Parts: sequence; C-alpha cells; structure tokens
Amino acid sequence: MKRIVPVLLLAAGLLAPAVGFADDGVTPGQFTANNVWMMLAAGLVFIMHLGFAT
Repeated sequence: MKRIVPVLLLAAGLLAPAVGFADDGVTPGQFTANNVWMMLAAGLVFIMHLGFAT
C-alpha cells in the first residue's frame, strides 16, 4: 500500500496536463484541408516513385 500511493500520485501528475490541454476537436474545414493536403502529398510520392522506376 505504501508503494502504490506514490505511484498513483505520479500517474495523476503525469496525466493531469493531458486533461487540462485537451482541445475541442477538428472543425470540418480543417478536416477537409488536412485530407486535401494528404492526397496531394500521396500523389506527389506516387509520381516520385514512377520517376525512380525509369
């Protein structure tokens, strides 16, 4: 029991900032922009691989 109390206090101290700094989420506009950027980057990587194959 004496060992569990400090471990629980340490865990609570490490997890507290995660609760305090939690954001509200991603807006639909951000979600769309992130997906467009990801698809553009994936297309560029695909083209790059075609260039290495020649």
